[in-house]
Amino acid sequence: MSWSSRRFMACVITFILLISVWVLVYLPPYEKIVFWNSKACGYDAVRQNPYNFEGYKGGDGFPVIDATAVSQSIPQKSDGYFVLKIAAENLEPMGIYCPAEYSTADTTYETNVWKVTLLRTSESYAQYYMALFANGEEIPVRINNRIVSIPRIGEILLPIGQVHMDSALGKVYQGNLTDDWYIDAVSGFENSHDMKQFYRIRDIVAVILFIIAVISVMVWMIKRKKVPSDKKEPFM
Repeated sequence: MSWSSRRFMACVITFILLISVWVLVYLPPYEKIVFWNSKACGYDAVRQNPYNFEGYKGGDGFPVIDATAVSQSIPQKSDGYFVLKIAAENLEPMGIYCPAEYSTADTTYETNVWKVTLLRTSESYAQYYMALFANGEEIPVRINNRIVSIPRIGEILLPIGQVHMDSALGKVYQGNLTDDWYIDAVSGFENSHDMKQFYRIRDIVAVILFIIAVISVMVWMIKRKKVPSDKKEPFM
């Protein structure tokens, strides 16, 4: 095999290994492991540190709003935290995604699921679901379905939520929104210490695996390289 052929083969193998590392590290929903290992968080802890609380499941002091038997309107307070209980069949995917971390007001929305899958290497994406309440009210709920498993039927208890306003959501949604309110059941945990540590570890593992893959290809090229012989033919 010539040097140019070996170099082309090395590029192909490196590309395949890069894709394999991405599939292994970024594609599976490892965030679910962080979810199951996270501790319940008390209301006071969240209220004191709302953008960096460590926890996902609502603990002491959190009101639970049962959407299947709601007796009051959805709370429209930016400082009110609660846990939403809802039947899975009353959650309809809206096909709209946005970065899960709460950073800037002008959020970039995405409707292409393939782009969301590819962009997952840089940040986690959450999807909007339309939640139907028993009293007929509808409100979008932002859920990271790489962390929360939404069954086909049965009641589920969503993560700690908070009501926010965002008029830009209605511009990308194909249906009609009655108002600009939505429930954010993602941001708190995405900004927590547990998730930031997980993302750091994930990126470090990806870099290490890719370096190992590149070194393996280089070793393979060296072994395959033909060493020219310097022996002279005997003089006749």
